[in-house]
Amino acid sequence: MQEYKTYLTAEDLIKQANADFIEYIKNGKYKEILLSMSNLNCYSLTNQILIIKQLSQAKCVNGMKVWNYNHRNIKKGEKAIHIIAPNTEKVKQDIKDENGNLIETNENEVFGYQCITSQ
Repeated sequence: MQEYKTYLTAEDLIKQANADFIEYIKNGKYKEILLSMSNLNCYSLTNQILIIKQLSQAKCVNGMKVWNYNHRNIKKGEKAIHIIAPNTEKVKQDIKDENGNLIETNENEVFGYQCITSQ
């Protein structure tokens, strides 16, 4: 039997974080949210909620390159944490006349989010 990987999109993670935030508030888990805000203050509230949900005792979250640069090792068997990050991409669009000759090239920036993993 073949296994299929499921990939999370940024929209899925945002919806999940919003639902988790509402659950934390309903269950009165204000302390966990406030502690994470003090430890993970460089991340947005959405990413803080995602980090708490995946690893509640997280104090510092970085990418693998940062850990390697700081000569730190990841414990064997550790799993990555999924968070979202803003993403901009430049898209070039060629404008041609009816004969197929290039008139001009427009460059637009497209904004969105991407799902990334941190350790």
